Amino acid sequence: MTHEIQKWNEWNNFNPSTTLLVFPGNGASIVRKFMDADWLVRWQTASATAMRKWNPGNAPMAIAGRVFPDRFVLGVKDVIVVDDVVSSGETARKLQMVNMPWIPAARWHAVVWVKQRAANLRGFHSHYAAVEIGEPGRKEPVNSLSTLIENEEIAKSYAKRNLPNPEAFHALLKKLR
Repeated sequence: MTHEIQKWNEWNNFNPSTTLLVFPGNGASIVRKFMDADWLVRWQTASATAMRKWNPGNAPMAIAGRVFPDRFVLGVKDVIVVDDVVSSGETARKLQMVNMPWIPAARWHAVVWVKQRAANLRGFHSHYAAVEIGEPGRKEPVNSLSTLIENEEIAKSYAKRNLPNPEAFHALLKKLR
């Protein structure tokens, strides 16, 4: 899927000197690890804190931090959020909302491995996914692998609700921990 992201035709419309690739959270760090180093070195890159907090029985909540906490970023025309999964779009929108005042006039884009068709990326100039799942009005049960690996309680709840053999899924995640 990483190769598909790098083959996106729209990359030709971005100037590497005025484009910032932002890798939010743990899932994005996995995507970054699989990207071709020679391709990636052409771009300005940064990481940002971003995550979804979820306690079973409650609605998930997005948390995002500033890309550069100590300064304004001038001269950047495009910010491209590169991540593993966009499910609802809430985390990407929160990252945009928190950072827009500090990266003025930049257009925001999202490029991901997997995106729900029902995801809300309003406010983003463009978006691309290697794989799109679900229907526009209905979400599929998709979650970030990093969340499932790091939070056993969420993984158990997710598997119980969505998989025919939760025990096999737990065994697989245990190998990845």
